[in-house]
Amino acid sequence: VFQCDRYGMQRPGRGAGIRKRKSRKSGCQWKIVAEALPENGSQWTLRHFPNTKHHQHNHKPSADAAAHPVHRRLTSPVKAIVQSSSRRVGIRARDIGGIVRDHFPDSVYTQRDIYNARARINREHLGGYCSTAALIKLFDDKEIPYVAEWAEDEPDRLVGLVWTFPYCIQMWRRFSEVISFDNTYNTNRFKLPLFQVTGQTCLGTIFNAAFGLIDNERLEGFQFLANGIHKLLGRYSIRAPDAIITDFDKQMKQALGAEFPEAQQQLCIHRINANVMLQS
Repeated sequence: VFQCDRYGMQRPGRGAGIRKRKSRKSGCQWKIVAEALPENGSQWTLRHFPNTKHHQHNHKPSADAAAHPVHRRLTSPVKAIVQSSSRRVGIRARDIGGIVRDHFPDSVYTQRDIYNARARINREHLGGYCSTAALIKLFDDKEIPYVAEWAEDEPDRLVGLVWTFPYCIQMWRRFSEVISFDNTYNTNRFKLPLFQVTGQTCLGTIFNAAFGLIDNERLEGFQFLANGIHKLLGRYSIRAPDAIITDFDKQMKQALGAEFPEAQQQLCIHRINANVMLQS
């Protein structure tokens, strides 16, 4: 029996989901019987149901094949293309849709289909973990040094994370005199402000020393960041800095001053010049 994909009546929603899903059911009663009978040479034969209510649709014909979800099911080759294309930094769902159409000209996937496919692939990669928990697991598996802090009222919610890499530690040990804190990155996947801690070599070049995520840019957030850096210094026997370079954030300077009282704090010349240009 073949029936219209809008066959049947709309069913009431079950539970309180994150999104309100719309039903495609329109009360259409069209359906037909397909038979392959020996007396017909096993050829497929279509016949109507005796009841005439099953002979007509109650809606207009679809203008596009994309209107039918069955034509937009994600096949393994398409999934492979979406997965490989998603590795490109900054690529959008509509750009991936164009790549899919280049490989499969007859495909009718919508931008929402590609977006949902990417989200589904990402969930599969997370292995049932949330994004932050998957990141912590990755750090543990790769033995990446980190300091994490979780919310007191929600033990599963990450509120602060500081991490570094073996190469960063190696450079940090050699050139620990000056470190700079930069929090100019406003967006990231975890909706937490991203901090970059850099050092300076004897040649005046810059290297990454550590990175941090905090859930706010207030004093308590900066205190965790400063404390996390201090813990990494002690864990890997790195000498405390003689000078710390920051921007004009008073709360950040206060937190760093409390954690590194002997370090001289200086303002970033780049920030000073940028502000002068803005005010001129």
